[in-house]
Amino acid sequence: MIIRIVTLFICLASFPGLLPAAGAAGADAPRTLNELAARRELWPMEVTILRAAQFQNGRSIGKGQVVVLDQVTPQGLRLDDGAMFFMYPGSDTDVMQRVGALVASLTPEQRALTMDEVRDNDALWPTRAALRWAITTDDNAQIPAGKELVVMGFVPDGRVQLADIEQNFNVPVDPWETDLFVRARERVALNDDVSFSWRLLESMLEPSADGLTVADYDYLVMYDGRDTCSRSVAFAPELAKFQKSSAASGAKWLLILVNGASAPQQNRTHYRNMGLQGRAAKDGWGPALFNYFELGGYQTPWMYVFDRDGNQIATAGEAADSALGVLDLLSARVQAPAD
Repeated sequence: MIIRIVTLFICLASFPGLLPAAGAAGADAPRTLNELAARRELWPMEVTILRAAQFQNGRSIGKGQVVVLDQVTPQGLRLDDGAMFFMYPGSDTDVMQRVGALVASLTPEQRALTMDEVRDNDALWPTRAALRWAITTDDNAQIPAGKELVVMGFVPDGRVQLADIEQNFNVPVDPWETDLFVRARERVALNDDVSFSWRLLESMLEPSADGLTVADYDYLVMYDGRDTCSRSVAFAPELAKFQKSSAASGAKWLLILVNGASAPQQNRTHYRNMGLQGRAAKDGWGPALFNYFELGGYQTPWMYVFDRDGNQIATAGEAADSALGVLDLLSARVQAPAD
């Protein structure tokens, strides 16, 4: 649960909210607040105040001030100046001009996009989204407006699951409380066929030294272990040996070092001691990677093989020799490409 406190003030000036606002240019652009209220996808994130006003609480709003748009109703706009929420006539802002300019800048596909379509198509999901308003989580974590969080997908009730690595929390948020839709609309024009999971994974890893991304490989192997785990110490050198031999053959697979089994420094010491080379999760990001890909459930070493489509094709388990079995499967796959 998140909390966003709204205190609403009404302008003391005239409020001709039922009158049509200034016309907007551009095909398919709403012409009135009534039309715009029904088209949430076209609401601008900000508007400029065109007429100064005084409020009941003694505060004022100045001409030319840019404020956040919270809601469009047929009667007017609910706005946020950073200190309060207030109702304001649409005609006293540039909301319709902004809508017209937005519509004119969009392709037909971008104009037609809806939030429901974004929810159903992970190719449109951005890997990050910024909060439009500050929130307070159930455990009283304070998350400021503008904070960019990690997108972890949508939950069944339609909210987007967001994570913060520094504060180690995971919370569902109304996607309209973020800039997710704006970023999703930008993806419409990219024609990017890389899955959301692989784009998210790429964003969690340290930069690639050779410019390749996780999407450039036929197989991804996720590994983690501990120097204090006898199973890990017995298996990891075998993985390192296979890594060297397969690299010489030109096999296209990538080792992902999850960096989540212990504290980052301990993890990195383990990889170094075992002779493993790969792309590691950024320090602090291992748990998020671990949770998103639903790893674990058995003692280390963790060993998972994914194909280029994101299918998990092999997993080690409790059996002492299970990781070696996964390595045998990987060896067969990379030496003899699948049909």
